[in-house]
Amino acid sequence: MYKAVFSDFDGTLLTSDHNISPRTLAAIQRITRKGIPFVPISARSPLGILPYAKQIEDYNVIVAFSGALILDRNLTALYSVNISPEDIQKINQALALYPELGVNYYTNDDCVARDVNNKWVILRRV
Repeated sequence: MYKAVFSDFDGTLLTSDHNISPRTLAAIQRITRKGIPFVPISARSPLGILPYAKQIEDYNVIVAFSGALILDRNLTALYSVNISPEDIQKINQALALYPELGVNYYTNDDCVARDVNNKWVILRRV
């Protein structure tokens, strides 16, 4: 008997056109009706997860930022790993030698990029 089902989004839960297929959604609903929690997990921010979690309906928690943030259904943080401003400065100083790297820092609802014109940052906006 399963105690919970966890699933990543990109390349797993979502189709190539970034949707949850009706078949997958029906399978998720079958397991949640049996009392088995379905937990969406992703490297995405909560804002990138919530539109899909709302389709699932019976989710209780979401795991964002590759596990660095876990939120309950009311978006209350159950677990959070934070980086201090001092550490961010040190990281930026160390990475200053590599301007081609796209460095992003995320808050619960925003993204701060070192270079908003970096091609990887631009791709994330799309």
